[in-house]
This record gives sequence, C-alpha cells and structure tokens, in this order.
Amino acid sequence: EDASAVLPYMGSLLAGVANPSLPLQPLHTSFRDFLQDKSSKKFCIQINEGHYTMALSSFNLMNMQLKFNMCNLETFYDDNRKVSEDTINKCITQELQCSCQFGINHTSYLSEEQVGSMKTVAEEFLMQKLFFWIEVMSLMKHYNDLMLLLNEFVTNFAKVCDIEVIHIVKHSPN
Repeated sequence: EDASAVLPYMGSLLAGVANPSLPLQPLHTSFRDFLQDKSSKKFCIQINEGHYTMALSSFNLMNMQLKFNMCNLETFYDDNRKVSEDTINKCITQELQCSCQFGINHTSYLSEEQVGSMKTVAEEFLMQKLFFWIEVMSLMKHYNDLMLLLNEFVTNFAKVCDIEVIHIVKHSPN
C-alpha cells in the first residue's frame, strides 16, 4: 500500500506527517517501542537493518556522485562560505547532501559483520572520494563535523579496511 494514503491519519502518533520535507518521528516512546518489538510481526522495524541499508546506500551514492569541483567553481582561492545556497542546491542533490552529512553516522550502529560487508564501498570512498566529500561538507558549512565524522569512520572501519589507508587518515594533521 501507498504510505501517503495512511500518513495523514497518523498525526497523533508521528511528527512530520503534515510536511513531506520533514522526517517522520514518533511522538511517544511507546509507539517507537511497539515498532521495534519483534512480537509486532508485520509492524516491526529492524532498526539495525535500517542503519545498514542507509549506510550502504549513502556510501554507494557518495561513490557514484562525488566528484572534483562539485559546484564548478572558477577558483579555489575563494572562501566556500561565499558560495550561495542556490548554487550548492543546484549542483549537489539533496540525497547527496544527506548522505555526506549522515552516512558515516549510520555505520556506528552496525554489527562487525555488516561493517565487514561494506569493506569495498568504504575503501572506495576513502581512496577515491574522501577529498570530494570534504569539499561538499565545507560547501554545506559543516566544518566542525569533519574531524568527528572522520574519526567515526576510522573507528568503525579500522578492522576491515586497508590499515595503511586508515593510518594515513588517523595520523593526518588536524
């Protein structure tokens, strides 16, 4: 069934039903608990699987869409803070912005096996897309998140990724 047919009637349980640009959030913890309870069978949401799907999808999207000079800037000498929000939104899709900002966070909730299954996409990101990700995060003005997210990446993938690559990131100057 189409969720949009049911969502307008879920306002007493979920925040965000009236605005499609907002995330849906349970208004009360008991509803969240119900959705996570395995005895709820067809209503049960596997949070861990959701984080895995979001992490894998985010890394796949970043690996496909991140590229050199995302906003086609004429010079790199200008401050990224001068790039207009309109330019950023025209050049960097909302999906990519979201993946860049939150994709690494989802990996913190994964099992070792799930992290291991992401080895290839994580190494591709680290080896080929890392600097483009830093550029996007800078354009979106998320400077303070960069080192925290890099540290989170290193912590989550140190056991499965090429240790020399992780070592470079871990010991690079702040």
